[in-house]
Parts: sequence; structure tokens; C-alpha cells
Amino acid sequence: MKTLLLIALILISTQSIGQTSNLDSLIDVGIAYYKDNKKSEALKVWEYIESSAAPTSSTYGTTLLNILYFFSKERNEPKLLEYYEKVINSKLNDKDRSSNGLSEIYKNYRYKATITMAGYYASEKKFQTALSYFNIADEKIVYEETSLTSIIIEKIKLSNWKSRAYTDLGKTDSAFYILLKRALEYDYKNMYKNWATLSQNNSELNLAKAIIKFDSSKSALLHFKSELDDSFDKLNLKEINGSFFLSFKFRGLSYDIIVYEKMSDIEAYKTYLKSSVFYTHLTNSISQ
Repeated sequence: MKTLLLIALILISTQSIGQTSNLDSLIDVGIAYYKDNKKSEALKVWEYIESSAAPTSSTYGTTLLNILYFFSKERNEPKLLEYYEKVINSKLNDKDRSSNGLSEIYKNYRYKATITMAGYYASEKKFQTALSYFNIADEKIVYEETSLTSIIIEKIKLSNWKSRAYTDLGKTDSAFYILLKRALEYDYKNMYKNWATLSQNNSELNLAKAIIKFDSSKSALLHFKSELDDSFDKLNLKEINGSFFLSFKFRGLSYDIIVYEKMSDIEAYKTYLKSSVFYTHLTNSISQ
């Protein structure tokens, strides 16, 4: 599984510590050393910044992520865990503004650190541990954004990563479950009310395509849709703390799909499920 590269910063200097006073510039010095395969020198630079920068500063947070990445590539698990805890337990503000423009609004230190951990364990073929970190990123850490589109893209990426980890564990049913649950749990506007901006993107369509690859022939898709429709016909509704859960069983697995809006009746909830990008794509694939 591809580990995210978290040190992709602008290379602007190759000066030594003695020649540079700006800690932000020293981050780039470390990157230059690292790219030149002078790894011990890179680590020394970053450790110097860590000991010198204010613990709430973006400089400190970026440096911790660089060191975390360093130890993940060195396969040094004890140090990796040490620095992960430093990020998680720090006073860093995940909403620190990023310098990477529109592609990355906020720094998201804790989220990036957690994804790095998941990627490390996946590369070590410790897929169950990787899943635990993906779940932390998905369920316990807020991914800070201003765009609902970016939230959707990130949530779908997480579902793909989790599905891949289940596949690597030989649990294809669970791999499928993760994708289908994500595809039907698409009430993003009510799920993330603080992020109102939504633009056109292909993430949900790509997710739908990934799901139907499990049953790619037309006859298989017809059977798939028939089974799914039967499951929707047996839909049950549960309300918990103001949220509504649509419960059904499909191919032996129980689904609880969360929605945040009260609808007129059970038929309206069925219509909601069938209005998803996934279900629409499934129907269109059969009719082609």
C-alpha cells in the first residue's frame, strides 16, 4: 500500500545550520540532505529544529511529521511510535494554514501522522494494525477542511485504503462491506454542516465503479441489484440521539447506514438509498 509522502516541501536551501538562522529554512536544509541521501544529517537538522521551535508552531509540527516520515522509511518502529505520540499529544493546531495552496488548506498534523502510521504497518504487512490506524483517522480525528468536496474525497480515499487492507487480510466480504457502506452513507451535507462548499468531482462515481467490479458481468450485476432491492425492502429504521440508521442485511452482513434528516416514511429512506451515485451507476451499468 502506498505510503503518503509527507515531506514534499519546497527545496530552497542547502546551507548548513551554522549559516542559517531561520528555522523554516532549516526544514528545507533537512529535506535537501534527505534527498541527497545524507539521512543522518537530515535527521540532525530536524532534531535541532524540534528542540528549538515553539511547540505550538507550524515549524515544530512540520518537523515532527518529517521525522515521523524519516523513521517510517527507516523501519524504526519504536521511534515511529514515539514521534506519533508526540504529534497526537502536542498542542499543535491542525488548522494551521498550509503553504501548499488550494490543494492543502490546513496542516492536519494528527490526521497525516495517523495515515503515515497506517501506511507503515501496511508496508510491513501488518494489515490489522494498519486498519486500526485507518479507523482512528476515519472515526476519531477530524480532518480539517473548508470544502465539503475535499471531505468527500478524503472519506472515500479512507474507505478504499481500508478495503485494500481487508483484501490483503483475505477478508473480501469485509473489503466489499466497507465500500458499499461508504457509498450508501452519502448524506455529507448534513454530516458535515460546517463545510458548505460542494463542487463536481468523480470520487463517488469511482467508488461505485470499484464496488461493481466485485460483480462485473451483466448477469451478476442483475443478481446483485435484485438482492440489494430485496434487502432495501426489508429496511428497518432506528433513531439514536437525533440520527437515523437504516438497517438491513445484505449477503449475510448487517448494515447500519446513518442519515441525519428525518424523512416522511420508510419509502422515503429507500428512495434516499436508491438515489446514491452508486445505485444510479449500478442501474445504468445494467441498462447499457
